[in-house]
Amino acid sequence: MKRPGVSIYAILMRQRAWLLAFGLVFTVAFGAVSLILSAEARQLAQHGVEAEATIVSLDTRTRRDSDGNRRTTYLVTYRFDLPGGETQRNRDTVSRGYYRSVSRGDQVTMRYLPDDPATAELERGSARRNSILFGLVALVAAGGTGGAAWWFWQRSAAMIRAARRGAKRTARVIAHVDSRARVNDRPLFQLHWMDSAYQEGHSLKHRAEELADWPAGSEITVYVDPQTGQAFWEEDLAPG
Repeated sequence: MKRPGVSIYAILMRQRAWLLAFGLVFTVAFGAVSLILSAEARQLAQHGVEAEATIVSLDTRTRRDSDGNRRTTYLVTYRFDLPGGETQRNRDTVSRGYYRSVSRGDQVTMRYLPDDPATAELERGSARRNSILFGLVALVAAGGTGGAAWWFWQRSAAMIRAARRGAKRTARVIAHVDSRARVNDRPLFQLHWMDSAYQEGHSLKHRAEELADWPAGSEITVYVDPQTGQAFWEEDLAPG
């Protein structure tokens, strides 16, 4: 019995495992920001000096995330005098509580690094708080990426077992099902089938035109993983 030739790399790519790269980039980016803010917090605690600053302006930025939820960022611009007579002007992100507690023209106490006045902290403890926040986001992203990687690996292992030593069955396509996933704003679909053992299954996600040669009612070949009992479409294992 001729079996589809498979490789771990090819199967991972067919499942779009490359999407894990976004999770890795997200994790590294937020982890790096967390480390930078943590270092700033330590420097300000050890070497920061206090100064009286004047609130210049208060601003907000509101954005919507992919779920439609609104997120507001609170920004305060302030200025303070340096020992040499120069005036330093900074803008910090602050908490909503702090934003509401100050007004334009207020005099407030802040901290800055004498060697780098741009590194400053208007709201006491904000650098440490933001460091922890970014670190938690990085940990969540790392956990999610690790979980997704484990899922991809388990599914890929099942596909390889099915292709190499799984039972071969014929199946009848029932329908093309909208997977509710989209790539480049284009919907992806899955074949929904029932095999000769009266077991139903689904293919990987494909663009509509990629499934055009297998309309409802057509016959396909599937291979069954001997360990999990899950069936995989021959074209998902080795296209063509």
